[in-house]
Amino acid sequence: MISSKASRYDKRQAVIALHNTGRTTAQINRDTGYPVRTILDTIVNQAKRGHTDELPRTGRPPTLSTWEKKRTIKVIENEPSSSLVKIKELAGLNCCFNTIRKFLKAEKLILHIKRPKPWMRPGHPIQRMQWCSRRQHWLVGEWRKRVWIDECKIEYDFNLAGQKVRYHPGEHLNEKHIKPTFKSSHTTIQVWNAFQYGSRCNLVLVCKRNSSERTTHTDKLGMNTKQFCEEIIESNLAPYWQSLEDPEGFYLIEDNLKVHQNKLSKEYRAAYGIKRDDWPAESLDLNPIENAWRTLKSALKKRWSSRERRPHSAHELFIAAQEEWEALSQSKLDKLVDSLPSRVEACLKANGGYTKW
Repeated sequence: MISSKASRYDKRQAVIALHNTGRTTAQINRDTGYPVRTILDTIVNQAKRGHTDELPRTGRPPTLSTWEKKRTIKVIENEPSSSLVKIKELAGLNCCFNTIRKFLKAEKLILHIKRPKPWMRPGHPIQRMQWCSRRQHWLVGEWRKRVWIDECKIEYDFNLAGQKVRYHPGEHLNEKHIKPTFKSSHTTIQVWNAFQYGSRCNLVLVCKRNSSERTTHTDKLGMNTKQFCEEIIESNLAPYWQSLEDPEGFYLIEDNLKVHQNKLSKEYRAAYGIKRDDWPAESLDLNPIENAWRTLKSALKKRWSSRERRPHSAHELFIAAQEEWEALSQSKLDKLVDSLPSRVEACLKANGGYTKW
């Protein structure tokens, strides 16, 4: 039995060729043995359409109708974190979860973890736009005359809270099945650093204040203005600033913490000839030192993948952070500084909103 597509095409062409020679339907049927109905349909289709090719078939109807697809997308736009169960319920779908999953994948609506970004008040995007507008024509040479400083908290928590492991009965106390804790009551250290294009400062440990140093009943024993001026500006920032090739041509960029804008901090900076550039609020994406901290934490996490290299105290944690900071190449930091024109352009394009940085 002839049933292939090529054979059907040849059969129709043979019928049309015989018909063009003046043969009748009965004569074509007698000469070829093709059914009369096939011969008639082929001749009619040739007359109507000008060809005998097969028309595309409708195929299996889609599981989700157009309106169901629109309702599904609308549900996700209103509640992006909805589960498949909730999507099916709110959209009124009568299909399996695999069908919904395939549709979402085709629409590139893949489930992602929310990216952490600082919360902005209504006036913050405007401030960011104004700040970037004044610097949108700066070349990399201008940005290389900026010194970036910041504090960062580093916490050792290789095994995330709630992380589960599998083990055989009796193996619950194996080292790879437990979550190590620090001997001290705190597992977090705070470090400080400054860098610019071509150089950087050594990583500085911010000493923790004890309860006897509490100034008010609301004092949470974090770094205060006096500590910032004496331990950071006087002991670390000022020597680093004087080591620059042309200190008077540089400007300091730091975030808007109270300890940075306090009157005493301004006096200390002025005493050492440190000029401060303004900075828009909630603009971590414009500050390259934030990317440097992220790189440092990533290196530490990779370091702690080996149980032998995991810290057991805050002191060991700082030593590990120092080693990884020194291992960080200066070329990576220089690339971060040279990315400022792209960051400013992205912020302006987003009308002061969030960027990928």
